[in-house]
Amino acid sequence: MKNFISLLLIITPFFVQAQAENYGAFKLDLASGYSLPQNRTLAGDVKGGFNISLEPKFNLTDHLTVGIKAEGAIMAAINNANTIDETSSLSVTTSYLLTGEYYFGTGPVRPYAGVAGGIYN
Repeated sequence: MKNFISLLLIITPFFVQAQAENYGAFKLDLASGYSLPQNRTLAGDVKGGFNISLEPKFNLTDHLTVGIKAEGAIMAAINNANTIDETSSLSVTTSYLLTGEYYFGTGPVRPYAGVAGGIYN
């Protein structure tokens, strides 16, 4: 799995292109992925789960962006016999954040620094 993620991170920049030379006032980021909890001492054997996040952003200037991020993850733990019984559990984690990003430069490559704060449940 780690080799696949590394390969994906290496080849992705070759296929990504900017859609416009100026920056619009609104941007929407949607992301999803696999969730593997750090604490694997839940009842049964934690198998992991799925996460999704939605982040609308407003470009105040070409360098400054503010937004709101909502993210959720669902993870399942089942018993060692891979069957569902009273030791099985389902965990849902959510977060709601206010975000801010500062972009350095206005060229095709724009590194940025960001900060976020909010509520995790």
